[in-house]
Parts: sequence; C-alpha cells; structure tokens
Amino acid sequence: MKHRRNGIHTLGILAILVALALLLFSSVAQGAGPEPGLTIQVPAQGTLGQTATVQSTLLAPGGSPVAGAAIQFFSPASFLSTSGEVFLGEAITNSSGIAALRYELRSDEQVKIIARFAGNASYGTAESSATIAVQGSAQLYQEDIGVRVPGLNVWLLAVILGG
Repeated sequence: MKHRRNGIHTLGILAILVALALLLFSSVAQGAGPEPGLTIQVPAQGTLGQTATVQSTLLAPGGSPVAGAAIQFFSPASFLSTSGEVFLGEAITNSSGIAALRYELRSDEQVKIIARFAGNASYGTAESSATIAVQGSAQLYQEDIGVRVPGLNVWLLAVILGG
C-alpha cells in the first residue's frame, strides 16, 4: 500500500507542475508584455439610425503608434435576465495606431462603446470605453407586407397592366 500511495503523491506533484507550466505558457501567449495605451474617440451625440465612426488609438508604452494590431469593439447589452456584450466589429490599426469602425446607432439612449486590444507577443491587453448620447424616435424597421414570389409578381403586374 505504501508504494501505491507514493505513486499517487508523485502523480499529484506532476499534475501541479503541468498546470503551472500551462499557466505560464498561456500568460506569455496572451501578451504578458508591457501594457500599451488604448484610447477611444466617439461622437458626443448621435441621431438614431445615423452611422457614427468610432476610433481607437493604440500606443506603445513609449508613445509610438502600434500598427497592424486588431482592436475589437463591443457594447454592453441585456435581454430578459441575461447580460453580456454585443460584438460590433473589429478593425486593424494603421501606421498611426488608429483603428476605425463605422457603427449604426440603433438605440435611443446612452450607448457605451468598448474598445479592446487582446494583446500580442509584444504587448499586454488594454481596454477603453466611451459613451454616445443617441437621440431620436425614428422607426428603424420597416415591415414589408404581402407575398413575394420571384417572377410571379412581375407576371401578374404585366397581366394587370396589359389587360
């Protein structure tokens, strides 16, 4: 029995060492480098249904722009008893470190936009957010009433006009 107990103990230590190695590897792979600066610029106000340009700037700790980095944009949302974030899109930073995304304003309220950099081999993660005050009461969805059958509707129109 003593031998089996030592084997279990050895397996436990081995499992802990493997878990620590995986944790160390995952933190390096996710960008454990210095944290870059990430800012977000949004219009202060917008109109419901309007398209707004959201910009985010990614700078290295020394202040130089980070080009070619993926910036993801999100907005908090909730439905019934579930809350989370809606993915709005992704943009790649240009030579000035700027990533821009066009976003249609679809809620007449304060809309929070979150820019997130997931990190890379050189830099850690970064996040920034800003709010757009959206105003308006336009109905954005237009219901299309009727039955559409490709080709048939044109044929019926021709019969009605010709007859």
